[in-house]
Amino acid sequence: MMVAPRVAAIIRRHGLSPQLAENLVPAERLIEAVLKGSVGACVDVPPASEPGLRATSRCESGRRIQVSYPSDSAAVVVHERRTLRMTLAVSASGARYVGGGLEWWTKGSGPGSPGTLFRHLDDGTSGEAVEQCEQE
Repeated sequence: MMVAPRVAAIIRRHGLSPQLAENLVPAERLIEAVLKGSVGACVDVPPASEPGLRATSRCESGRRIQVSYPSDSAAVVVHERRTLRMTLAVSASGARYVGGGLEWWTKGSGPGSPGTLFRHLDDGTSGEAVEQCEQE
């Protein structure tokens, strides 16, 4: 599979494994298709969450995270007495919200659906997991 020059440059600059090219090329093509508007007609993309929804997740640590979704692009996460207002961010799957140096990433909704609270790094990527949870 041919790697675009800009992808090859990123791989070299960051000392990443050449095997990443196999994953980066399809992702690059998907991004280009989305930007050109050709994916919208063939992919049903539901809103990240239902506005007004409130949920509580129990974490492996024994703590609980309360989340409310005031709109389809925002989440308010309460963790350890701290209220974080987060906005929807790009994710390959699930719904990812970022704010206050943390990110809340969920997959699915309803009882048993997983959610993870991560540290959010300055470069826009996910850091270490702070909490691993399941919706009650």
